[in-house]
Amino acid sequence: ALLTANTRDWLYLFTKEGRCARISVHEIPQDGNPKHLSELCGFTRRDAITAAITQPRTEGDPGNGYLFCVTVKGMVKRVTLIDFMAQVAPEFVVINVDEGDRLGWVLPTRGDAEIILVTAVGQSIRFGEEDVRSMGLVAGGVGGIKLAKNDLVVYAGLVEADGSLVTMTTHGYAKQSPLADYSRQGRNGSGIVTHKPTSRTGDVATALVLPAGLEPE
Repeated sequence: ALLTANTRDWLYLFTKEGRCARISVHEIPQDGNPKHLSELCGFTRRDAITAAITQPRTEGDPGNGYLFCVTVKGMVKRVTLIDFMAQVAPEFVVINVDEGDRLGWVLPTRGDAEIILVTAVGQSIRFGEEDVRSMGLVAGGVGGIKLAKNDLVVYAGLVEADGSLVTMTTHGYAKQSPLADYSRQGRNGSGIVTHKPTSRTGDVATALVLPAGLEPE
């Protein structure tokens, strides 16, 4: 992750099992002597960190925002920032992840965003975050996309108005599509084809939402 923050912000780290720990940004060394994250929070060196966000410290009500969590097996969950930032324990659960699954993305939202998911076999789905009711921190997720056998989610992002979606394959091929081509659906459908893999291109490895005006020429 590449994140921006100031020294008064919190850095939140999420493991593949759905646990979270926070570090005050000012505690991260700037002197060229890096520390392992396990020295700064409650995680150990065996914990696999799969997502990270920064949030400003807030006095009182943090606002009406949300965190939208997505696993590689297409489960999604929305939690309120109020519930999330009320946690003061060194480590706490944000989503209960099923065995064999892993948390892959945590997206801060305002509550009215649209989500797009992309899978390894080139399927994608676009739906409104309000299709997922907010749940308590220890709850599991609900279905975001129906996956074919051996498929998995490789990207989750927020839809940008008039933007585009770039998909990239394991063999280095890329494709760009206007987000206007992706109609909004209900969550937990099979979605539509966004990038059909072949033996020459390989499976879809990742994707990226580009805001309007940032499309490559």
